[in-house]
Amino acid sequence: MKSALLPFLFIVTVLVSGCTGILSFPQTISFGNGVEIIEFVPEIQSVYSGENIDFRLKLKNSGSFLVADGNVMGKIAKVGLNLGESEWNCKIVSPEGDDFTGLFPPSEERGTQGEEFTVVWACTAPQIGEGMKVPYTAFAEAEYSYRSVTSKLITILPTRELITLRDSGKSLPTDLKSKSNSPVSVDIQIEGPIRIRDDMGIVDFPVNIIIENNGGGLVKNSKVSLSVEGVGGVTDDDECDRPSLDLWKGMSQTITCRLKANNVEVLTQSTVEVQLEYIYVTGAETTIEVVGTKNSGYPI
Repeated sequence: MKSALLPFLFIVTVLVSGCTGILSFPQTISFGNGVEIIEFVPEIQSVYSGENIDFRLKLKNSGSFLVADGNVMGKIAKVGLNLGESEWNCKIVSPEGDDFTGLFPPSEERGTQGEEFTVVWACTAPQIGEGMKVPYTAFAEAEYSYRSVTSKLITILPTRELITLRDSGKSLPTDLKSKSNSPVSVDIQIEGPIRIRDDMGIVDFPVNIIIENNGGGLVKNSKVSLSVEGVGGVTDDDECDRPSLDLWKGMSQTITCRLKANNVEVLTQSTVEVQLEYIYVTGAETTIEVVGTKNSGYPI
């Protein structure tokens, strides 16, 4: 009986002896829409006239791409604080200068979350009369350049290949798509498979490209730069590229262009990739109350 219990006792000993790797679980990595504002708050919600107060803004890169100084289409251009036409006096105290770059994206492969970044403004509340309480709304925004990339696999085949597949009872390869986590989404609509007549060897076909702003912010100037690339028997001859494409009301646009398949003699899996580049502005607001005091400088 004792010998039969030994393997069980050994397993229990390993589990409780500090070998925590056996019980560890992979971390859940969260993705979002590019650089997002996680929090924007004042140190306290109510201040006196002339009192010093900090506003803090926390940013996080939860998208697919690096935000770094050397990456032209991935740089935080500016971060701003706006308290309207009031007499607040504010200046950035952290970080020093205009260094708002260097945000790494999340990585499922490495098990790391997106990098965070904090901006602090030191502000002095305006002077108001004693006995007065004035609410103010503060607005913060971050402007950064980013991109969106979507790719789709399409099947191109001659008529004789299609007939052979169907006669043999085999199914066509499934169209797959990869899509970046970005504030502006782009989708590719192509009805497949693309069939080439045996006596033609070439065919052109329409593609719908659907663009939508779903990041909760604004696309600067409502413009994106669009480029389309085909790989594996597909070309676009730059017909689909739009270096300055307007979005309707800054939110969406659908365009249709034609791609071309050349010299495809057997079943081929080709890739169509669409990339957008743009400047994005994300914002947040918070409120604060200023209470007047005797030494406010106003007559009583």
